[in-house]
Amino acid sequence: MCSEIDRTLLLFADACNQIYKVAKRENCWNTTKLHHKVYKPVREATGLKANHVCQAIRRVIGNAKAVKQVHKFRPTSISLDIRTFQYIEELQTVGVTLMCGRVKFKLSRRPCFR
Repeated sequence: MCSEIDRTLLLFADACNQIYKVAKRENCWNTTKLHHKVYKPVREATGLKANHVCQAIRRVIGNAKAVKQVHKFRPTSISLDIRTFQYIEELQTVGVTLMCGRVKFKLSRRPCFR
């Protein structure tokens, strides 16, 4: 399962880097306009799920507004929303959409130390 998580993180970072390159080249920092420019090519190049590409576009725009210069996106995190993440309280599990589809993970409780 770790390989599927890693693969999804790598492809998400790759998508962000592709999107950033287009945004910078075309000086396009509007989410909707950028979506029209990059959605299909990035989806085809990475094979990411549709909502992951949309989240990557939002990540690029958000980072560009937050910092003066974006250097490179690394595969350390992914943006999730209601379409790509689900918390099932009664089962204490979360469902996360990865490249292979929706995967459920059992939550484990650890004691909190102060």
